[in-house]
Amino acid sequence: MLAIDLRGKRALVAGVADDGGYGFAIAKALAEAGATVCAGTWPPALNIFLNLLERGKIDDSRRMPDGALLQFEKIYPLDATFDTLAEAPEEIRGNKRYKDVGDFSIAGLAQRLVQDFGDRPLDIVVHSLANGPEVKKPLLAWRASGWCRATAAGCLLQRRHWRAIRGRWRSRPAANTECG
Repeated sequence: MLAIDLRGKRALVAGVADDGGYGFAIAKALAEAGATVCAGTWPPALNIFLNLLERGKIDDSRRMPDGALLQFEKIYPLDATFDTLAEAPEEIRGNKRYKDVGDFSIAGLAQRLVQDFGDRPLDIVVHSLANGPEVKKPLLAWRASGWCRATAAGCLLQRRHWRAIRGRWRSRPAANTECG
């Protein structure tokens, strides 16, 4: 493990919904380095993820080298395909997995972060979202077209994310990466 001291830093990892993806692994590594970690979770997976945590079903994966369990400071609903709640079609806003979670848009997430932690709530943002039918398959089984769709969607969503949180850093970010 790379020795990085992130004590006193707050990270947001968008795209955590279970213990099997990159987002979870990144969140765990950030916590091991001392950061407090918030997660953005797709609303249809939110209750499932919360139940996995509450019932201890993924405790083995959450266990860190010091024996402590990975803790999420906050877990927010996030459907990053929508910049604002108004952009979400009524059929989605009224869906049983969405209707009770509040504003699940990128702007809604940014607003909740400010409400919970003040005007400059974040030090680290990790975009770990993947969209497309291929993401359920092992990486080497992805078709090229599926890879291109998932990558293009991810880059677009990352740009939206950066725009929504611009100016919300607690400290100057060391790197500002963006798909180009």
